[in-house]
Amino acid sequence: MKFATILYWSFVILGLTTLYVKEHTIAIICLGMAQAIDNYMQPKPWKERSLLSKTWAILIFTLVFCLIGLEVAIRFN
Repeated sequence: MKFATILYWSFVILGLTTLYVKEHTIAIICLGMAQAIDNYMQPKPWKERSLLSKTWAILIFTLVFCLIGLEVAIRFN
């Protein structure tokens, strides 16, 4: 297994775990790092990726931005 794959899944698991215990800022950082590592893990262009890979990447990306919005709403409310 590649080092980037291990690192990617470690950040995803850490991000989801910290989300479960309601540490939103750490979850944002971990899932964002996972998205950055995903580009090294999947060297294929976006059009050549499988539907599952695209869906997973969009899901994580959306989750990160929703968590950012949640943190902004919590901090300024």
